[in-house]
Amino acid sequence: MIHLVQPMPGDTVSGGYRYGREIQKRLERDGTGCVTSLEDLDPRALSSSDVLVLDSLYLSKDIAPKLLEFPGRKCLLLHYLPSRQRLLNDGHRERRIRLEAQWLDWAERLLVPSFRFAATLPSSARRTKEVHVTTPGMSRAFRSPIPLLHEPREGEPLCIITVDAISSDKNVGAILEALRELDSHEFVWHIAGDLDRERDYGDAFLEAVERAGLSSRVRWHEKLSPASVARLLDQGHLYVTASREESYGMATAEAVARGLPVVGFDVGCTSQWVIPGANGHVLALGQEEEFRKTLLVLAANRGRLYKLAQGARTMAERIQFPSWDDTYDAFRLACARPVQKHKRTLDPRAPGHFG
Repeated sequence: MIHLVQPMPGDTVSGGYRYGREIQKRLERDGTGCVTSLEDLDPRALSSSDVLVLDSLYLSKDIAPKLLEFPGRKCLLLHYLPSRQRLLNDGHRERRIRLEAQWLDWAERLLVPSFRFAATLPSSARRTKEVHVTTPGMSRAFRSPIPLLHEPREGEPLCIITVDAISSDKNVGAILEALRELDSHEFVWHIAGDLDRERDYGDAFLEAVERAGLSSRVRWHEKLSPASVARLLDQGHLYVTASREESYGMATAEAVARGLPVVGFDVGCTSQWVIPGANGHVLALGQEEEFRKTLLVLAANRGRLYKLAQGARTMAERIQFPSWDDTYDAFRLACARPVQKHKRTLDPRAPGHFG
């Protein structure tokens, strides 16, 4: 029996929780596992044939003593490492590194979203643990036929789509700084994301939108279903993300799958899907001024943007993103595979193969 152990989400919308829901549906469908919280878990009721898969969100806490004597297979599902959050002070970062080291020592196997993320794990973990890539899947809504591409009409506002929480690590303020230089009638900015993820940042962002006189140009979308996100992407001319911290980049992958040109920083797997000048532009982290200039140039040159859109449609046909069933198969294989004598990073499915 596989026990995916994850904090209860409440109203939170995130890639990690979407991953958990998709795995949960399939574990319960097959009768092979369940999702529970650490608070509700009783390891004394489990046996050596059971598998625990602990979510990354627990890594910033001490290991629960009740887990130390669990006799079954122990896995960590690493959507991210809490110590890598950019805005931590040195003291908090050091504490999280210590806590992560305890969890990494406890686990036998690490399930990660991409090979790029696997390569950034602490060297001791890469040397001593089995690392399995279990790439997030893509819902059917993003894999359906893409609407026909049309050239922008005269006077048509640029439709910009961002799918990110309003938080400091997602850095949506950098997009606002660029857009405030455009005439407001030239664009509409649709933001699909959680306004409550980081309340202080969200409030400051809303105030900045109002000060810039762009309230009428920003459209808010909270807690959308995958199908609704896909429909929103299909309305867009350009997908923009200023996120500074991703281990994979599920929202960007979905934009690429819907054939939207992308402007963003080189985080997660973005550079595997976006070829500069072909289907978008990828900037190195920290190049905020280049990011701003790139966005403004594309907003002013619809012909160049249309060529990127053509390239984005071609790229969407070439990249084969895994389905959630593929991810589930990789997840189960990672949990069930016999222990390897020689540790290596195992490859059930790479993220976004080129066909």
